[in-house]
Amino acid sequence: MITHLVVPSATGESLKFDKLSDSLSLPNLELVLSKGDPLVSKTGYFETILSLFEEHSFSNKEIPSAAISLYPDLNYELIADQFIIHADPVYLRPDQDRLLAFDFFHSPLTNEESDIFSNSFNNHFKKDGLELITPSTSHWYIKSKNSFNIKTHPLSNILGRNVDLFLPEGSDGLKWRSLINEIQMLFHSLPVNETRSSYGQWPVSGLWLSGGGFLPDIKPTGFDKISGNCKFTEGLQAMAMEKNQNNLIINRTMERAVLDANYDSWRTAILDLDMIIKNLNTSELVIYFCDGRAWRWLPNMSRRFWKRRKNFEYFQNKN
Repeated sequence: MITHLVVPSATGESLKFDKLSDSLSLPNLELVLSKGDPLVSKTGYFETILSLFEEHSFSNKEIPSAAISLYPDLNYELIADQFIIHADPVYLRPDQDRLLAFDFFHSPLTNEESDIFSNSFNNHFKKDGLELITPSTSHWYIKSKNSFNIKTHPLSNILGRNVDLFLPEGSDGLKWRSLINEIQMLFHSLPVNETRSSYGQWPVSGLWLSGGGFLPDIKPTGFDKISGNCKFTEGLQAMAMEKNQNNLIINRTMERAVLDANYDSWRTAILDLDMIIKNLNTSELVIYFCDGRAWRWLPNMSRRFWKRRKNFEYFQNKN
C-alpha cells in the first residue's frame, strides 16, 4: 500500500522571503526530502491529480475540471451533454489601473444569497442558453448545451492578481470576456450586494470562469481511500471503474495560506505537515509539490548515511 500525499504550495512560494530569519524545525519532512528518491512529476494541481488517477487524456488540452467536479453532485444524465464551466463568485477590488480578484473562502455566501444570484443570472441569460447552478455556496457552475473553444486559468492562479492578464482566450474567448463584463453589470445592480456592503461584507462583483468542457469519457483508476476537500478528486474517484489499494491525501492548507499572503498560516500548516509525515513515514509514501517535483520514501531509506540531511530552505528553491 502506497500513500500519495499532495501538498501544493508547500514551499510557501513568495512567502518564504518574508521572514528568512524565522527558523523552522521540520525534521520529518526534511528526512523524507533529503534521503528519499526525487521523482519527476506533473506541474500544476489538476495535472498532478490526473496523473495519480492514471489519466493522461488532456495533454495540451483544457482540463474539463468543472464537469468532473460536478459529477458527484448531479445525475450523469443531467450533465452528460452539457458544457460545464466553473463560475466561482469573486470580489473585484480596484487598485490603481487594475482589478484584483478575491474569493469568499473566509466568508462564504449563504444558501439564500446563492439562490438570489443564480435566479438573477438565469432570468437574464436564459435567452443565451446559459444556466448558473449552485450545488453548494462555494462551488458554482454554468452549464450550456453549446460547445465553446476557450482557454482559461483556474481561480487559484488569479487571486490577488490583475484579472485582465488571465481572461479567457481561444476562438470563443471574446464572447466569454463579454459575458464576464455583462455579469459584473448584472450583479452590481442587485440589492443583495447593497445589503452585504452595508454589513461590511464584500459584494459579489462577478464570476470567475475556468475549467470548461464536457464530461469526458475516461476510466480513471481510483484509490482505496481518499481524504481532503477536493471536488475534482471526488469526481475522478466517482468515475473510477477500478480501484487500487493505495491511499490519496490532499492537503491544500499551505496553498490557502499562500493565496491569502499569510506567512503565519503557512508556517502553522507546514509544521502540521511535518507531524502528518511523521505518522506516514513508516510505510511507502510519495509526496507531490505540484511544481514538477515529487519524492518517494521507504522506511529503510533512513539508513542512507551517504545522503546528508538538508534544511527545508534548500527545497524551497526549485533546483
